[in-house]
Amino acid sequence: MKDRDVIAEIQEKRKRSFGKYMAGRSELQDIDLALECRGDSSVFNSLSIVGIAACIEVSVRKAIEKLVDDGAPYIDRVDKLRNKLHFDLRLTKALSDREITFGNLVSHLLPISSLSDIASHLETLLNGNGVSKSLATWLSEIQPFVESEDEALSSEDLFEDSIRRGRDFDSFAMRPVTFPLDNVSAIFADIEKIFVIRHIVAHEADFSVTTLQQIDALLGSATKFTSAIYELVEQTLHPEQPRSAVRISIRDARQVQQFYETIIGRENEAMRAMARRGESGFSGIGHLQRTSRAFSNYVDEEVRLVTANSRARDLCNLRTLKTNARRSLYEHRYDRLTNFIDDEVAINDFILDYFANDIAAQ
Repeated sequence: MKDRDVIAEIQEKRKRSFGKYMAGRSELQDIDLALECRGDSSVFNSLSIVGIAACIEVSVRKAIEKLVDDGAPYIDRVDKLRNKLHFDLRLTKALSDREITFGNLVSHLLPISSLSDIASHLETLLNGNGVSKSLATWLSEIQPFVESEDEALSSEDLFEDSIRRGRDFDSFAMRPVTFPLDNVSAIFADIEKIFVIRHIVAHEADFSVTTLQQIDALLGSATKFTSAIYELVEQTLHPEQPRSAVRISIRDARQVQQFYETIIGRENEAMRAMARRGESGFSGIGHLQRTSRAFSNYVDEEVRLVTANSRARDLCNLRTLKTNARRSLYEHRYDRLTNFIDDEVAINDFILDYFANDIAAQ
C-alpha cells in the first residue's frame, strides 16, 4: 500500500479551507438548514450525525493549529503529545522550508475520534505554568466577548461598525450561543454521544440509531461546543483584541504608524554608524536624509495610487488598503536599512581592527 503523503494532505486541506470563518461552526449551520429542508428521514438523519462529528473535529483541529502556531508556551507543550505524532526527515524539511506550519502538522496528525481525545489534547496545550483545569472548566469559564472602547473611532466609523455588525455571522445564526455556557456536563455528554453514533453509522451502516428529535438536541450541543472552542482560543490568544473589521482596520493602521517610527529610529542608527567614519561618512548622511524624504513622498504617492485605483469607498476598506500598502513598503525599507547598518558596522569594525593592529605593530 502506498505511504501517506502527509504534506500533500495538509496543503490540499489548507486550500479547501481557505477563507472559511469559524471552521466547523459555520458548517453546522449548513447542516441545520439542510435538516430543516429535508424533513424526517432516518438515512439523512444518520448521515447528518457523521457531518456533525466532522464539524466538531474540524473546529478542534483548527483550535489546536492556532494554539501551536502561536508559539510558546503552547508549542513547547507539544512534546507531551509526541507519542501520538510521527515525524520523518521529509516532514522536518517541509517545516524548515515553510511548506507547512507546525500547527498544521500537529493538528493534522493527532487522533480526534472521541471527547476524551479532544479533552486530552486541549488540556495538554492549555494547562501549565501553575494552571491545571479540565476542558469542562475551561469552557464553563468563558465570558461574553465585548469590544473595548476606542477613542480613535469617528462617528462615521461607529456608523459603519453598526452596519457591519448587523450583517455578521452571529446576526444570522440559527442557534445563537451565549456565554457563560449552561450545563457544560450535558453538552459534553451529547458530544460523546455524537461520536458513538457516528462510529455506528460510518462503520456498521446502521441508519436506525437516531431520530430527528435527538439530532436537534445533539446539533444544539455541537453548536455550543464548537462556538465555545472558538471563543476559548480567541480569548486565550488575543485577549481584548478587536474583532470587527472597522476596529481591526484602526488597530492595524496604528501599528503600521508605530512601525514607521521604528524605521525613523533605524535611519538615525544608520546615520550614527556613518558618523563614526568621520568626514568620509558625512556625505553618506546627506544621501540618507534625501532618500528618507524621497521614500516618504513615494509612500504617499503609492497609497494615493492604490486608493484611487480601488472600487472601495467605505472608510474601513480604504483604511485597510492604505495600511497594507504602507506595511509592504515599510517592511522593504526596514530590511534595506538593517542590511545597510550591518554593512556599516562591519566596515567600522574592520577599520578599527586595522588601526589597532597597525599601532600594535609599531
